Amino acid sequence: MEVVNPEIAARQVLNGPVRTLWESGRYAQALALVNQVLAKDPGNEEARSWRKKIREAQATEAALK
Repeated sequence: MEVVNPEIAARQVLNGPVRTLWESGRYAQALALVNQVLAKDPGNEEARSWRKKIREAQATEAALK
């Protein structure tokens, strides 16, 4: 069984699926993945940054409705 560095795995999730979901406006799904990363690594600054970015996008979208 391959041992994966959690930091590298988190970076792959954040720069892959999270970015793709965010770019397509699927904020809730992107946020769910970010929260999974933060559950494993609460101090992950990149994940915290993504969470803030996603929440701001959700707020902007809600304000336009």
